[in-house]
Amino acid sequence: MPITINRYTAGSLVRLTAEFTDLAKAPTDPTTVLFSYRNPDGVITRHSWSGVDGVIVQDGTGLFHADIPQPVISGVWYYRWEGTGAVDAAGEHKFYIEQSRLT
Repeated sequence: MPITINRYTAGSLVRLTAEFTDLAKAPTDPTTVLFSYRNPDGVITRHSWSGVDGVIVQDGTGLFHADIPQPVISGVWYYRWEGTGAVDAAGEHKFYIEQSRLT
């Protein structure tokens, strides 16, 4: 089965989500949530949440999102969510930014 990579046009808002659960699959908040991403130029940006953060937003128990506003560098972007403490989990994914053909 082919793996699908999400594609966005340069300048679009990219919203990335994470869902954390305990071993019984019940939604659970980690003590600390870490979110990082790397743009195609290799620059890594990191954010940490332990109750309050301007970038990481809690949407419900175990549910979080972070926005990358208007990325303009075309290519593959990588991102990682991590939970520590009450939930120890990590996941990495990627998405692609396409340059606009009209700008």
